[in-house]
Amino acid sequence: GRSNLQKGLFDASLTSIHKIIADIRGMGTLAAFLQEETDKSAAWRTSLEDFKVDMGFGLHTGWAIEGSIGSKVKIDASYLSPHVNLASRLESATKHYRVPLLMSDAF
Repeated sequence: GRSNLQKGLFDASLTSIHKIIADIRGMGTLAAFLQEETDKSAAWRTSLEDFKVDMGFGLHTGWAIEGSIGSKVKIDASYLSPHVNLASRLESATKHYRVPLLMSDAF
């Protein structure tokens, strides 16, 4: 079974993702979100009137190796694991099923 720490981490991550999804849905269009932050007569505003932000999340649990990939000029963090790949595939499947969140049975 899972430890109380694992259960707490899973619950916290799921709660955080639900909050992000609710915030994005409540924001409406990007132009509406930026309304108070920018000049209302800015030329680029008309191109954002119908722009909406959609995000998908894939949740899975398992081991992963974290490492730095890059050069002396640019370094990116990367996570390598079949579990990371499965979470990525779940995230991609959210577009097909038109849902914001998919979880594996392991999660």
